[in-house]
Amino acid sequence: MSVYKRRISAMQALVAGTVIAKDHISLVTIKNEFEEVRKVEKMKPLPRRRLLQLLHSTRALDSFLKGFTDFYAIRGSNHALGEYLNCLGTHTNPHLNKLPNGRAKYYRQKIVDRRNIYMHKAGAFPNDEKEILTLLSEMQTCLAEVASL
Repeated sequence: MSVYKRRISAMQALVAGTVIAKDHISLVTIKNEFEEVRKVEKMKPLPRRRLLQLLHSTRALDSFLKGFTDFYAIRGSNHALGEYLNCLGTHTNPHLNKLPNGRAKYYRQKIVDRRNIYMHKAGAFPNDEKEILTLLSEMQTCLAEVASL
């Protein structure tokens, strides 16, 4: 089993074990988005593949965070990945712990800022496999931490 398959399967399982699972359509959509990361694993050229892996994985995380914040009625996000992280640290829902500010900042640097470089700069592509695997690892940690709030 490829490292992508293992990582994607782990993230799909994490999502399935959260409140997102109560919304079957969102759950399936997020799981399918993660599956796209694995599907393009052998695609050429490599820069395009890496960009698609980055796109699909961050869309899945973005959709997960939207569903999670919607479920807990956390308002204030403008539907942006970084804003979801901010809202998880400042919400007032008494039934949910807060994401520590340092952790939200860390995820913004390691995930959101990296993604933004490639999504908002023409001609920019992730440099190598390590960068994508590191991003997926950070996203898995973020998913697990948010799910445990």
